[in-house]
Amino acid sequence: MRWLALIFFPLIAWSHPVIYKDGWVISSMTMPDMTDAGASYSFSSKWAAGVNYWRLQDKAGDEQEYQLAKLNHLLWRYNGEASQANVYLHSGVGRSEWGDIKDRLAVMGGAEADWETRRHFVSGKYLHLRTSDYDTGIWVGRVGVSPILAEFQDLQAWAMVQAWYDPITSRETKITPLLRFFYHNVLWEMGSSLKGDMMLNLMVHL
Repeated sequence: MRWLALIFFPLIAWSHPVIYKDGWVISSMTMPDMTDAGASYSFSSKWAAGVNYWRLQDKAGDEQEYQLAKLNHLLWRYNGEASQANVYLHSGVGRSEWGDIKDRLAVMGGAEADWETRRHFVSGKYLHLRTSDYDTGIWVGRVGVSPILAEFQDLQAWAMVQAWYDPITSRETKITPLLRFFYHNVLWEMGSSLKGDMMLNLMVHL
């Protein structure tokens, strides 16, 4: 069954924070009260560097923004015959803006883990954003299933549910059913939270 891993894992690996050596990833995640956009370059199979932009909007309409230089590290990987598991570390440093307060030093740290097969996907992520006078955490969890096992060169489709919590945009966990598609070097996701907030995600591998 190891041939499944050889076919499947190169396909999914580029959607992770660290991909294979010399790979570029450009990505964005957009909702009405949140934006996460970035670009990264994997200079080895365990390390990637890049830039990241965050926008978090609170209930009053005030926006908190972060512009960060990031470093991602593949801490641990398990390659089974038909499954893969990964643990990543995130770190970053840059600046933040919130209202009239600009150019504050900002730092970020966090961790991410996932497990997947050709049929199932589970992931969890925690990021901590901190400035000189404020800090906040972002928790994200996902479960997914692929209803059809498509061939390597065909359109891949997944049905997923995302749970998102951060204390800036909301004091409640945001549940978002979504559809994930990827074809060759492009991955895109579309969904809507249970409260009607649309979500659109895009990731391109260069």
